[in-house]
Amino acid sequence: MKQVGFEREWLKFLRKYIAPVTEKLYPGYYTKAEAVMNFMVRYRPDEQPSLRPHHDSSTFTINIALNTKGVDYE
Repeated sequence: MKQVGFEREWLKFLRKYIAPVTEKLYPGYYTKAEAVMNFMVRYRPDEQPSLRPHHDSSTFTINIALNTKGVDYE
């Protein structure tokens, strides 16, 4: 997020929305909603056809589609 100048807003989003949901879903679990590594990436089948589903070791992984239905996919 630093690369696109959005880190401060992203941390606000984590603290305002994600942390409270986490505390409700997992009673007793507290998070300061810190971000050690956060980034944006674009996945397109024609550019990365061999990319397979994968796992990471994050506490949270949040995917937000930045596509337009009917334009970027069917």
